[in-house]
Amino acid sequence: MLTRKQHSPVLGFAFDGFPLYGPYESDGVMAKDLKKSAALDVCNGHIDEIRGYHYQVQFELDPNKAVERRLPDGSPTWVQIGPFEAKKITRDGNLVTAEIQVMDDFPLGVLFDCHIEFDSNGGRSGPIVFKKNDVFRVVE
Repeated sequence: MLTRKQHSPVLGFAFDGFPLYGPYESDGVMAKDLKKSAALDVCNGHIDEIRGYHYQVQFELDPNKAVERRLPDGSPTWVQIGPFEAKKITRDGNLVTAEIQVMDDFPLGVLFDCHIEFDSNGGRSGPIVFKKNDVFRVVE
């Protein structure tokens, strides 16, 4: 499991201008596990003394938007955001958490696609793949 000794770095910016950080708040502490005044709000953001208001990265599957087929049960077997492959993938209901490690020499400012793959169900051949274009940007 990928863990960090400090707050995750900036991974990009939301359209409202606030920064997007990875999932770690501090040494092994996931932002989603914070309590009381430090807890994430309904937009998956919060305030701290160093960074001000910022978001922590998670994404939620929406069964209503899976128009070609229903969302499979279980966790995805593979998640890739641009060149970044998830090291750990978990699912709780429709909420998927994918931990990624961004390399030091990653390309800045480019919008990346997100691919989520599930093993095939009930005799289907090949994996079930969901893709969303231009959802992730890495900044310095």
